[in-house]
Amino acid sequence: MSAIVRGVRVKFDGRIKDFTKIFLDFNGVLATDGILIDGVAERIQRLRERGVRVTVVTADQGRNVRHQLTGILPMDQIVTVGEDTAKAAKVQDRRLDLGEAIAIGNGFGDSEMLRAAEIGIVVDVGGGINREAMLAARMIFTGGTPQVIVNVLDRLLNGSFTL
Repeated sequence: MSAIVRGVRVKFDGRIKDFTKIFLDFNGVLATDGILIDGVAERIQRLRERGVRVTVVTADQGRNVRHQLTGILPMDQIVTVGEDTAKAAKVQDRRLDLGEAIAIGNGFGDSEMLRAAEIGIVVDVGGGINREAMLAARMIFTGGTPQVIVNVLDRLLNGSFTL
C-alpha cells in the first residue's frame, strides 16, 4: 500500500522531496492579458486539496488579480509588490519562506524569487521569458502557449516532475 502524498513530489538532485509551498507569478504565468488561463483554477484547487499552500505574487496593483482569484485562493495568499520591488524580498517580508518551495515565474521581477526558491521554474505561456529569470531557474518550459502552465501544474500534481 502506498503512502498518501501531501503536497507535490519532485525528483531532483538524486532524491525525492514533497513540497507543500508553491509561489506563482500571475500575469504571464497564470494569466494572459490579465485573464486566468483555462484550467489553472482547477489545478490550483487540486494543489490546495493536496495540502499545498499556493501563493500568487504579482506586481499588478489593481484589483484584477484579486477579482480573477476570488473563490480560488484566500486573499491573504495573494502578495502584491511594486514594479520596482523584488518579489523574493516581499515574500520574505511576509515570512512565507521560499527556501523549501517551488516558484514559477517568467519575468525580470521574478528572478530573485526563482533564485531563492529550492526549485525555480520558468514558463513561457506566450509572452516570452526574461533572460535574468532564465538564469535564475532550474528548469525552463517553453512553447509559447497558455497550455504550458497547465502542463507544468499537471506534472507537479501527477508526481512526474523530475529535474
